[in-house]
Amino acid sequence: MVALLALAACGDSSTSNVSSDERPAATDTGQLAASCGGVEFDSIPADPSTFERADGVWNEIDLTEIGMEAEFFDLYDWSIASQTAQELTLFGQPIEPAEDSPQYGAAGFERNVDKWTPTGWGQCRIELTAPGFGPARFVLDPDHEPDPADTTVAILATEMACAGGEAPDGRDVKSLVVAEDAASVSIVVLVEPPTGDNTCPGNPSFPLEVNLVTPLGNRTVFDGGVQPALARPWPPSESSLESNGLDE
Repeated sequence: MVALLALAACGDSSTSNVSSDERPAATDTGQLAASCGGVEFDSIPADPSTFERADGVWNEIDLTEIGMEAEFFDLYDWSIASQTAQELTLFGQPIEPAEDSPQYGAAGFERNVDKWTPTGWGQCRIELTAPGFGPARFVLDPDHEPDPADTTVAILATEMACAGGEAPDGRDVKSLVVAEDAASVSIVVLVEPPTGDNTCPGNPSFPLEVNLVTPLGNRTVFDGGVQPALARPWPPSESSLESNGLDE
């Protein structure tokens, strides 16, 4: 599976099926950042090996108040993502990774006298976002077979943030070609989030056309908005269509 290339070597493309008279400043690859839950990374691709192992803080972590839910912490190898006098954030890599669901763990703690007590924890994917934008997943449009001679790719994207079950009409949508080489094309789709409180009934997919620097040829398209990147074959698999791009 292809990894995202360093941003200095990336191309840039953006297109949208929506319009707005007051759009935020254009998003480019230099603004992208990788995160997973409450964990933020300093580089793209995200490199968890730069985090210090959490072995030295485990004797100060108190999980007694969360009972059986403490078993969650046994599933991961933990590192310190950030630490202050009052707050601690840990990043977990699965001890037994699931091939079909590369989930990581993130956990937050606060200082309570001489112990760290948990404030929140859960699974997460490493995702790319940018200021003022949230992530979207995508599959290749099943109704538009890619033409190797084309310099565009038709996709169906799905916003991941709570949006009241509505497509992002009137909001800004960006598609960034973050890596191209002889074998692959890696694309990130970002969506300007809705304002106010929104429910989460599941969002509809919406069509988007992505501009490439060179003709597609026989290259594999990847959703580079997550790490590891997700291969996007045509026609899309039944599981990827049913999950709106969350699965391969």
